[in-house]
Amino acid sequence: MAIALALMLLVGLAIVAQGGINARLGQQHNLWLLVTIGNVVAAIGSGAAWLWLRRGGPLLAEVQRVPWLVLVPSVAGLAIVAGMPAAIARVGVGRAVVLVIAVQIFAGLLWDRFGAGGAITGHRVAGAALVLVGSWLVMRG
Repeated sequence: MAIALALMLLVGLAIVAQGGINARLGQQHNLWLLVTIGNVVAAIGSGAAWLWLRRGGPLLAEVQRVPWLVLVPSVAGLAIVAGMPAAIARVGVGRAVVLVIAVQIFAGLLWDRFGAGGAITGHRVAGAALVLVGSWLVMRG
């Protein structure tokens, strides 16, 4: 549990740092070019790691078994990488992050319920509502 909490803290910090830095860079450079360069470097790095770590077997057959659904997280990642800086540039880091968190909480509840079969309890809905109210207060600023 401690490792999971540490990872979540790192992810939260990474989202703020990534969005803030990309927003600043996007003011001076073409954001889409920066996103493209960053993703190409990440793709080459992860592809090289995959090739180095894979256990053998026919390469093409392995790639052909990958389901099309793998594209959904990639498109979502592009929306995060390009969308956060655009939002931050318009409303600021605090407002952008707090609204994204509020949406994530409600989407997470729906995913837990319909994607993973979990329960949506009154406590979870009340907590999500409190975050929504807090987000509204931050947005009003």
